[in-house]
Amino acid sequence: MPPPINATFSLRQKQARLLLAIAIIAASLYVLWGFLGALTWAVIFAICSWPLYRRLQKLGKAESNWNCTILPTLATAVVSLVLVAPLCFIALKAAQEAVASVPYLLDVLKQGLPVPGWVHNLPVVGEDVTRWWTDNLESQKALTHFLTGSIAQYGGSSLLNGGRSVLNWFVEFSFATTALYFVYRYGDLLADETQALVTRLFGAQGQLLSRQIVESVYGTLMGLVLVGLGEGAAIGVLYMIAGAPQPLALAFLTGIGSMIPFVGTAVLAVCCLIISFKSLMWGVGVFIGGYTIMWIAGQFIRPALVGGRTNLPFLWAFLGILGGISCFGLLGLFVGPAIMACMITLWRSWIASVQPKPATALAEAAREQQQSVDRLEGASAPTTPGAA
Repeated sequence: MPPPINATFSLRQKQARLLLAIAIIAASLYVLWGFLGALTWAVIFAICSWPLYRRLQKLGKAESNWNCTILPTLATAVVSLVLVAPLCFIALKAAQEAVASVPYLLDVLKQGLPVPGWVHNLPVVGEDVTRWWTDNLESQKALTHFLTGSIAQYGGSSLLNGGRSVLNWFVEFSFATTALYFVYRYGDLLADETQALVTRLFGAQGQLLSRQIVESVYGTLMGLVLVGLGEGAAIGVLYMIAGAPQPLALAFLTGIGSMIPFVGTAVLAVCCLIISFKSLMWGVGVFIGGYTIMWIAGQFIRPALVGGRTNLPFLWAFLGILGGISCFGLLGLFVGPAIMACMITLWRSWIASVQPKPATALAEAAREQQQSVDRLEGASAPTTPGAA
């Protein structure tokens, strides 16, 4: 018997609505594809600052100008200032150092760059480095030839790529801060609608995953960003003691590099190399002390903060950070651990669904055993006259 016409029409309507929804979502993603990075940064900034923002919301009424306009504007301005001010400080210090080093660079171009005394004493590679330095940097003619070839080969492309990167960063940052204002402005509504949609699509499991994403962002903020800046501050004290040039700028660069695995060690090595031109002993000592600080933070503090909030093993968080950076750039610092946290949550949920808990299994086995004993006792018990 063929299905009723109304049932067939209703089924076709559902299929058509599903196809239309998929087409609209695909078209929306295509239109917004170039802005997904900026939108993601806006959400990350909002999640990291949301607890403090919620406290400030309590200073005014729900629909007052404070919560609707003033507070979102102030919060966006403060976040922008926190992100831009250190970069402006580094740029200002770099410009000052560049101006101050012009006489020294002119003198080097006229006379060449002599081989430092400590280069001869380098183990294994001392002779090779000395020979290369003598052939390319020591005399004025060799230095001019080396710089001319390097600039001709790498200067134009490096300058073009650097300018393009700075412009892309500025545009993305502008869109991110614009989106951040609206996330602050309608944050409560967005959170409620997102929770309702996730619950409708995925149920309680979806709520757990969304909570894990938020917690992983908090863990990344605490374990990578704040710990990295703390490492930079502690190592900056060593820079000051060693008399490094511009210790605050070097400390900030070290802190930024410490947020990314392995990059902090490389930045520390470069800063210690700069110190070594003044004193080899101070350069080696600062490197040993700075590496010790990084090792302690990486072994004890960072694992507890990155994976502690989500019960994510640090190995998976570490791989998520590296893989996220490889796939998404700097955005992967937050996206990678969030993806790993969701994966571990799903894994534990699936395992729990197919493997009952030991206490439950033991209780069921004991209950079945007791039921078997009761059946045997009932079968072997003699019947009484009253029962008959």
